[in-house]
Amino acid sequence: MTSPQTPYADPDAVVDVVVVGGGMSGLVAAVSAARAGSSVALVQDRPVFGGSASSEVRVPVSGAASSNAWSSEGGLIHDLMLRERATNPTKAHPTTVHLDLMLDDLLETTPRLVVFRSTVVHQMIMDGSRITAVVGRQLGSERTIVLNGTHLIDATGDGAVAALAGASFRYGREARHEYGESLAPVEADESSLGSTITMQARRLDVPVPFTAPAWAIDYSNTELTFDRVMPRTDGDLVSGFWWVEVNDPFHQIHDNAAIRRQLHRHVLGLWDYLKNHAPDRDQLTHHHLEWIGQVPGKRESRRVLGDVVITQHDVVRDRAWRDEIGAGGWWIDLHTKGAVANLSAPAERENVDQFYRGMARVAPFSIPLRACYSKDLDNLWLVGRCLSASHVGLGPIRVQQTLAQLGESVGHAAALAVRHGRTPREFAHDDGAVTALQQQLLRLGVRLLNTPNRDVRDHARQAQVVGQGLALQLPEEVSAWVRLSSPRAQVIPELGVAGFRQISCRLRNPGTTSGHVGVTAETLTTIWDREPGESTTLGTIVVPPGADDWFTVSYEPPVSNRPIRIALAATDDPGLAVEWAEAAHPPTGTVVQHLIDAPGGPETKNAHVAVFQPDEIEIPPYRLWQQLRRRTHLLRIEPPARPYEADRVINGWAWPGRGANLWISPPQLPATLELRWDEARTLGEVHLAFDTDLDTSTDARPGLHRAPECVADHRVELLVGGEWVMVASVTGNYRRRQVHTFEPRSTDACRIVVTATNGDPSARIYEVRAYG
Repeated sequence: MTSPQTPYADPDAVVDVVVVGGGMSGLVAAVSAARAGSSVALVQDRPVFGGSASSEVRVPVSGAASSNAWSSEGGLIHDLMLRERATNPTKAHPTTVHLDLMLDDLLETTPRLVVFRSTVVHQMIMDGSRITAVVGRQLGSERTIVLNGTHLIDATGDGAVAALAGASFRYGREARHEYGESLAPVEADESSLGSTITMQARRLDVPVPFTAPAWAIDYSNTELTFDRVMPRTDGDLVSGFWWVEVNDPFHQIHDNAAIRRQLHRHVLGLWDYLKNHAPDRDQLTHHHLEWIGQVPGKRESRRVLGDVVITQHDVVRDRAWRDEIGAGGWWIDLHTKGAVANLSAPAERENVDQFYRGMARVAPFSIPLRACYSKDLDNLWLVGRCLSASHVGLGPIRVQQTLAQLGESVGHAAALAVRHGRTPREFAHDDGAVTALQQQLLRLGVRLLNTPNRDVRDHARQAQVVGQGLALQLPEEVSAWVRLSSPRAQVIPELGVAGFRQISCRLRNPGTTSGHVGVTAETLTTIWDREPGESTTLGTIVVPPGADDWFTVSYEPPVSNRPIRIALAATDDPGLAVEWAEAAHPPTGTVVQHLIDAPGGPETKNAHVAVFQPDEIEIPPYRLWQQLRRRTHLLRIEPPARPYEADRVINGWAWPGRGANLWISPPQLPATLELRWDEARTLGEVHLAFDTDLDTSTDARPGLHRAPECVADHRVELLVGGEWVMVASVTGNYRRRQVHTFEPRSTDACRIVVTATNGDPSARIYEVRAYG
């Protein structure tokens, strides 16, 4: 006898927010909405959470800092990845069950949040343009799940909720004329970014043979060209391959099962090549193929249309949206049509062409709330890669840390919209509601590029800050010499104080004739500015043949606390060989750049390649500065620049961008930072934002890593009755944000005493907030 199918959830019960999709962005959105006071149901079609980051798929959790200096995402996702690195002894690539368990712990300890695993949503219950409930089938339990939500968040990646509810969406590539995108093809098509399955092999103590199954693709006589390279061994492990990607002619949703099979055929064939046919196959004699992913990691499918569609124009130049809720900074990452089935083309154009790369490597840009809900439905928000963007616009947004940061913002917005009875559109078009949301997001540590702290409740903003700051000193140990074959620049975050300066550069000339190098300075808006602006000529340096020395020019800058670009021109004569010294370990907020003067089109060597033809992409002429990561030029400034003074902790910016925005103490601990008020204030809460190395993506850090720059031990003290009273203390910290709450007290001074870091000799604090 068959038992009746009883819904698991009461059809009359309503939660505030239903989140469908438990990848990193959906999970963070659900936690954010719950923390903001909403009752939340999180529905995931897999038994584990994390989506592509989970141990089922094992895609690295990357973000903006992989491409742009000092641009790590903030908020909950940054905190999660700091925790993962600090507690996981293995490397970040590939992700392991450690992350699965960590995410489970987060969900188990979040109030007002209920989760439904292995539940596939297959039906929407509608009331006009409003979704009233979602219906799903829970595998294993054979239960039908009915969830009624005031607002819903589609975090499925495929835009499955939106599609079932009848929302408009795009799939594939738009035609160039639709949005005027030069990187779009002339004709629209259904080609999309593809899916990849990862693999892992481990070295054993004995030789391990491998025989490919008959259905594997034969790579034994295949020549891999362009950027399709085999993975290198990393100790005992080998993992990969990002470029083993299947897109055309498969549909990323409807052909998912066929894509999985095709990916397995490729991976097994490539492993056979590595083990049995590659020239360096002896390196893998002892390696055993221990794991192949069973779930394809998708890059793109449906993109649901919102009130704003993010396009190429919005990512190559920051629009400073009035409703910004996060930032992106990955590159315009558009893999080529055909993917692994098209070995005659590079897997990604930017790896093989400098003129394409100069366009694709965008500076950080803001993302608006209006791209994060469906324009057709009254209560559907969008997070993850199904948000409202063109194919080109999605390229630099689609990575997991960027999407998860947006998930936190959208989750919080949904909770506020439910509380005030607003639809997503009503909320996003209400300037007052958006402003309040932005200020709360900043308080939570979400990174906004153009919105400073304006919280009227924050007493720190009215304080006088006392503390000794460290002057900027660029490294002077030479690690490399770079020929001035194109203009090069050193960006410093700000001078800090006005006055006449002398700028000295370490140059050498191994040639036989004197080199003449022009030096200019330019005031910037951010440390990432790419477009050349109006510059001041400082002079010309003559570098004699055989010279290796410091060369000096004078500079009287305008009064400004903005970043400065010190640029050295290229030596016009190709026979000259003037070089500028480089060093590693750039100080916070500094950036090295070189100028790309592109004539239009790809490099000559790529002119015949199909994926660079005019019907596929158009590379117009341009002049742009391009970042060069994790390095600094040897540059002296006298008197020294002072971008790390104590008052930076209350200037409204908690990340590098429009300056360094960081206090760094002299290299001696303990170090003290003090806030003083003219009149007594009642304080019961202090927020601190520490330096967690925003220049290094968390997925690039080793196991058990704690950023040396981060404050480990500190205490908060209030001046009460003429005596300093400790109200909070922490030891062993590795997180960016610490929120200290304590019994409210009346005080006219507060100080933070740093007694230890995780390795750096100085104390480093980005922001201090103080509340009653």
